[in-house]
Amino acid sequence: QAAMTAPKPTDAYRTESVPEGKPQPQEPQEQTITPEKHTCTFSVSCASVLAQKDTLSASVKEVVPDDGVILPPLSLSFNEGESVFDVLARVCREQHIHMEYTNTPIYNSAYIEGIGNLYEFDCGAGSGWMYRVNGWFPNYGSSRYAVKDRVNKMRDAFSDRHPLVNLAFFAAAIGFAMFLMQPVCLTVAAVCALLTALFYNGRRTAALLKFILPTAAVIILVNPLFNHRGATVLTYFPWGNPLTLESVLYGIASAVLIATVALWCMSLNRVMTTDKIVFLFGKIAPSLGLLLSMALRFIPRFAAQFKETMAAQQQVSQGAGKSFVGRIKAGVRVFSVMVSRSMENAVDTSDSMKSRGYGLKGRTAFSLFRFYAKDAVLLAVMLTEAAVLSALLLGGKLSFRYYPSVKGAIGGVWAFIFYGIYAALLLTPLLLNIGEDVKWKRLRSKI
Repeated sequence: QAAMTAPKPTDAYRTESVPEGKPQPQEPQEQTITPEKHTCTFSVSCASVLAQKDTLSASVKEVVPDDGVILPPLSLSFNEGESVFDVLARVCREQHIHMEYTNTPIYNSAYIEGIGNLYEFDCGAGSGWMYRVNGWFPNYGSSRYAVKDRVNKMRDAFSDRHPLVNLAFFAAAIGFAMFLMQPVCLTVAAVCALLTALFYNGRRTAALLKFILPTAAVIILVNPLFNHRGATVLTYFPWGNPLTLESVLYGIASAVLIATVALWCMSLNRVMTTDKIVFLFGKIAPSLGLLLSMALRFIPRFAAQFKETMAAQQQVSQGAGKSFVGRIKAGVRVFSVMVSRSMENAVDTSDSMKSRGYGLKGRTAFSLFRFYAKDAVLLAVMLTEAAVLSALLLGGKLSFRYYPSVKGAIGGVWAFIFYGIYAALLLTPLLLNIGEDVKWKRLRSKI
């Protein structure tokens, strides 16, 4: 029998499922505004059009600011229950900024046609106004997004940086983690990776740890069974081979390394979204960019579609049966459907990108990303840190070995310099966010 799959869930206003961890839409007709005051940071920018400003008409060029900033970041207060559109409308009135909109009942939200006399389609067929809250572009109208107090959701200053900066950080973090087996460096990397994963993923980090910890335990137990090198013999196995201290320590180091890389990859998947991957590799390596973007979103998309398929199977009484054999058959059926859906999604994505001229020479593309001076400074700092660390490693200042005996540099001036620079590099996302939070609290105290 043919397996059935559920359609993409939408609400009454054609809004697809909101990503996990993001706020659900609040309908304007159910809106309740209270006198309670909160604070937020608000800005309006069209900087994304500067890269193609030369292609704009003369009339459009006149209204585009040289730096692309229509309203610089402004700290302001709002009432509990107000939407993003409410705040936008009030700010534009108070700051005497032109703004035109229309109400769209089909989406139950206001649609922004133009701000600062810059209208939809003025900068190309796909141009228009979008809004972003805490680094996320909601998939529903601004009238349906209830603004929350800034203190309840710290803005991710690192994810807001240019994609090249994000990629350079994770390349350095994962690269050093994969090749540094020195115990202190492993500990520093593991702690920083765990803190970063907790910041970006919260409780979902526990789900990964439930997989990582048993895997690490297996590595620690299995390595001494097959690796008998080492000068310090602890005992002998019943079959005659020695159990050495060096093989045990190497197994622990390998387990920590694998766990650290997995945690970094978890954070990478949150920060390096598919649009960033396509932006970075779309011109220099279109096929690679598309492949990486599809790979990054494969597992989350597979998991979501698996739930949909299982729900559809259960609704038509073709899901899991009561018997063990019935459950096995249902699982095989659902897995078969998921393989087909994954292949279809890959073909659809490929055909869609091909029809849009993806990868063709001379093709223009709209992008929200711009390389600012602060991105250049941060990238230069990270590259300098990575260069210093590499120089110290190549100079033998932190050499370490596990076989035939454990020997290497743990202490010393150069070792502690290395640890400090390494920790500073790996804590870059958290340090940026701490700085952003301190800056916000300082601005808030002046309101």
